[in-house]
Amino acid sequence: MDSLFGVSLTSILSGLMLVTCLIIALLIYIGWRHRLLLSMGFRNVIRRKTQTALIVIGLMLSTLIISAAFATGDTVAYSVTNGTYWNFGNVDVIGEVKRDSPEGIQQKHVEQVRQHFASNENVDGVTGTVKAYVPAINLDQLLSSPQAVLVGIDDLSFEAFGPLISVSECDDLNTNALENINCQLDVKNLEKNEAYVTGLLAEEIQ
Repeated sequence: MDSLFGVSLTSILSGLMLVTCLIIALLIYIGWRHRLLLSMGFRNVIRRKTQTALIVIGLMLSTLIISAAFATGDTVAYSVTNGTYWNFGNVDVIGEVKRDSPEGIQQKHVEQVRQHFASNENVDGVTGTVKAYVPAINLDQLLSSPQAVLVGIDDLSFEAFGPLISVSECDDLNTNALENINCQLDVKNLEKNEAYVTGLLAEEIQ
């Protein structure tokens, strides 16, 4: 979590530390100038030990609940964000049509979108893909996946989205894998009737 109600957590932390220091300084000043008030304040703490303990425990539990809520929110937000980055990679926007669409997205539509964003420096590339749901079968191991996603891409316009990373060739999948030539896969090297398989599908049918 970077902000709370639109305010930076760093600013909130700085403000709370300043307020805490002011309160502590004020209490020290009152205790130094008015010893009677200090004695009266601590008198109930000594006399009502059980009540004091309950108040302290209640404050601790409330702090724990709030901290746990923030931690849970951060965990969920990170999981959703990480899943989005993992699924979409370098792709920011995906356009799709319904399955019952009579025309669908054709190559001419992709070219129109590419020409529209050609002068936009914030758009690195536009490409089209063909996606179909097919069964995947490993004839050697006699294992299968009932519904795999077969994706066909345009190798001429796919370079702007970064290279495909080989899971089998890279032990550590991090940002360095994008720069390691041994970890990269080139769709131009695929022969007819060949395809790259994702790591999840490979584990399922191997």
